[in-house]
Amino acid sequence: MARRPSFTLVALAVALTVFFVFVLSPSVRESAPAVRLSNVVSSQQKQPTATTKSDVTVDDLKSQPFVAQHDVISGAPIMAKMGNETIRAELGRAAWKVFHTILAQYPEHPTDHDRQTLTSYIHLFSRVYPCRECAEHFQVLLKRYPPQVSSREHASQWGCHVHNQVNKRLGKEIFDCNEISDKYNCGCGDEETPSPSSTPLKNNQLHIDQKDDLTKGG
Repeated sequence: MARRPSFTLVALAVALTVFFVFVLSPSVRESAPAVRLSNVVSSQQKQPTATTKSDVTVDDLKSQPFVAQHDVISGAPIMAKMGNETIRAELGRAAWKVFHTILAQYPEHPTDHDRQTLTSYIHLFSRVYPCRECAEHFQVLLKRYPPQVSSREHASQWGCHVHNQVNKRLGKEIFDCNEISDKYNCGCGDEETPSPSSTPLKNNQLHIDQKDDLTKGG
């Protein structure tokens, strides 16, 4: 007749089982997350670090290729209509002043890249101008009178002519384009050759000029 295992052996077996499950097993389970975490950290260290804004210099921007595409600069206006006549008039005066000042500061002897840049800007301007009906009229003028970007004088005269077409449609006074260069000379040129007719702006001049001959017609 086989002997039954003593209670001592049974108790020892139970104790060993409990010891393994509740003492040794937690340490084994904890080691797995540690290994996984180590793998994650290691993989992150191998990934290249993203360039921050502070790492970008002016020279980096100069080396970037010209990215404006024809399918972006062409197309219908993307903005909504503007029903408020007062806001639309204020917007027109401000926009025309910026527009003519840009043309007045355009290089006298532009490079091919300069010409492409200004042409792209003018067409993009006709798409994002925040008054859809105004932008649609401007696009009609661009098709009829394509931008002239061969020089500063040509660009300024073209801008004046196009603006006068708007003035004519709205029944506004026609501006003398012979005075366009002097009117929008902001004194922003090279410090070595300041314009003799330029004068510094005073604080009370930093507002929309309601009597501006040309910009009042937009």
